[in-house]
Order: sequence, then structure tokens, then C-alpha cells
Amino acid sequence: MNEQLKKTTDDLIDAGRDAVRDGENVVGDAVDDHRDEPLVMREARKVGRRVDQYREDYPTAFGVAVGAVAVALVGVLVGVVAGRR
Repeated sequence: MNEQLKKTTDDLIDAGRDAVRDGENVVGDAVDDHRDEPLVMREARKVGRRVDQYREDYPTAFGVAVGAVAVALVGVLVGVVAGRR
């Protein structure tokens, strides 16, 4: 019984944290929508918030994604350099 109560409590705490983080993103988006700045800057800030949340929720997957992008960029760079010769 105690284990079930502990698991339920932990699940509720996690759900509350997720709700707060989602609320922070919504409020941040609303504030950004009313700033006097270019649309690209507002959207970049929104994407940044989502990336931060993804990094916190899935650190391993985020690391793999960053590594894959780095390998792809190196491949493009090598291709460009090789194409100039």
C-alpha cells in the first residue's frame, strides 16, 4: 500500500512539474507575441524554450541529436571543401 501511494504521489508531482513548465512556455510565448521586435526573433525564442524543455526531459536523446547534427555539418563542410578542388 505504501509503495502504491508513493508511486501515485511521485506521478502527481511529475504531472504538476510538467504543467508548470508548459505554463511557463505559454506565458513566455504570450509575452513574446507582444514585444516590439521582428517575428524571427520571437519565433526563435519560442523554439529555444521548446529545445530547453526537450533537453531537460530527454537528455540522452538530445545528446544523440546534437551529435548527429554535428556529424551532418562536418559532412557538408567536407563536401563543400572537396567540391572546390
